[in-house]
Amino acid sequence: MEIPEIGIKQINIPEVYVPEIYNPNPVLPITTNLEIDVAGCTYQHRDIKNTGNTQLLLDDPNGVFSTCDSLFPYFYPMDYTPDQLIITEEMPISSEQPAMPESKTPETEQPKKGNEEIKFVECPKKMSKGA
Repeated sequence: MEIPEIGIKQINIPEVYVPEIYNPNPVLPITTNLEIDVAGCTYQHRDIKNTGNTQLLLDDPNGVFSTCDSLFPYFYPMDYTPDQLIITEEMPISSEQPAMPESKTPETEQPKKGNEEIKFVECPKKMSKGA
């Protein structure tokens, strides 16, 4: 009995077509050096371009506005300061019913039955128009 020759066959991996998925390429606006070029929203002040003072963002909050020129969402985070938290708890609900208040039954008087006779009154007679 002869030993057969052992070999490795050539492996063929077919190429699979993968469709291109929507890839947003946000176009950021070209701005002056006083604004920040980042994806998302930035805070601006109405007078920064005139004065060049970036401290206005903190000193004058009434003139601050946000610019959102890109495709990214944003939100204002909650102001979480543990020192200023006020913890309130709800009152526990008891399953016991409160006791019914006791009250006295009122005394009533029964009407006295008398031997009164019921009288029927006859209807008046019709009068004629010509009379």
